[in-house]
Amino acid sequence: MATTLEDLIQAGLETADCEKSNNFAATEKARIANEALSDVYDFVVATWEEYFAHSADFGLDAAHANRITLAEITSGIAPPPAYPVAVPAPGDRSPIIPNHTFSSTVSLTTAPQYFAVGGTSSFSTSRGFIPPAGRVLQINITTALAGNDTTFTIRKNDDETGATVFVPGGTTGSVNVTEDDFGGPVHFNGIDDVMDLVSVSAGGGETGWEFEGYTIFQLDQPATDFFKALGLTKTTGGCHQPIDPLPSFAARADCDGPRYWIAGQYLTIFPLDCVITDTFTLDYVPNAPVLSIGDVLPVELERWKELITVVMGIKFMTKRRQDTSDLERRQLKLEQGILQAASSRRTAVRPLRVNRRHDQIPGLGWRSPWRR
Repeated sequence: MATTLEDLIQAGLETADCEKSNNFAATEKARIANEALSDVYDFVVATWEEYFAHSADFGLDAAHANRITLAEITSGIAPPPAYPVAVPAPGDRSPIIPNHTFSSTVSLTTAPQYFAVGGTSSFSTSRGFIPPAGRVLQINITTALAGNDTTFTIRKNDDETGATVFVPGGTTGSVNVTEDDFGGPVHFNGIDDVMDLVSVSAGGGETGWEFEGYTIFQLDQPATDFFKALGLTKTTGGCHQPIDPLPSFAARADCDGPRYWIAGQYLTIFPLDCVITDTFTLDYVPNAPVLSIGDVLPVELERWKELITVVMGIKFMTKRRQDTSDLERRQLKLEQGILQAASSRRTAVRPLRVNRRHDQIPGLGWRSPWRR
């Protein structure tokens, strides 16, 4: 049965013997649970790092100058281009979604009209559409009929933005407005920012129209889940070559072959004066998960659930200014068991030696017919 964050919190409170007598707020209990999860994760990763290993393939080109963000490696998505973008240019690493499409036929009216994404009707109020995190690069309106001057605007949380298209009365055809004409970036956070396309008469009288519109939308780059590098491999023509890290940043000018260096949010391949077009694989350990109410503990951490609840209980008791020595001894015992299990698992099998004076195959006696 899956363990939820609520299950962890309840177990931690029971470990601290305060499940019925505490005044912790729900947000504080969730924070303490995630702190305990992070502490245990760091300990376990140091002991069983290969158990959590992930791999991500990436390539470099002249535009990267042998330097790439960890977020681009782990997500496959490049950082968004700088504002403003005059001509949207979709690519494999720069995802653009031209699928915020609107269309409708509207009778004569002076009231603002709201349009639903993918819909064919107009409404008098917001449709509550929350787009993914990103920004609008372009808005296009194609009219088949416009009875009066009309302004089409992207609204954010029902506030007008600079993403506006003006269509004169009687005009038919297509009009594009790109980000460099917006007067500022039109960005949506992907959480609670509501996006609407709204039209309104701009000529002082009633207007009716038949139109189709769409936006071109640049997705944000997700945050990286990178925590710790395990190794880098270069693949050329089907051959895999391990790449060593630099022993120190000062040694970057003395490379006798490819070396890598991770600093901040960047991975850099040295020497910088070589053009690298190979494919690379970064083996790494991801960050500790951060759980929200209703989230489930990742299955790879289920086996250490008892240690998580003990650490959580220590934190609860520390907040209540209670003695934690018993739980600390229990924590130490659990950690020693993890270390011992890891040590036993890593014990190498004795290699088979050639020309030994006794048999190495169990079950075969000294007089084995295989013996020479």
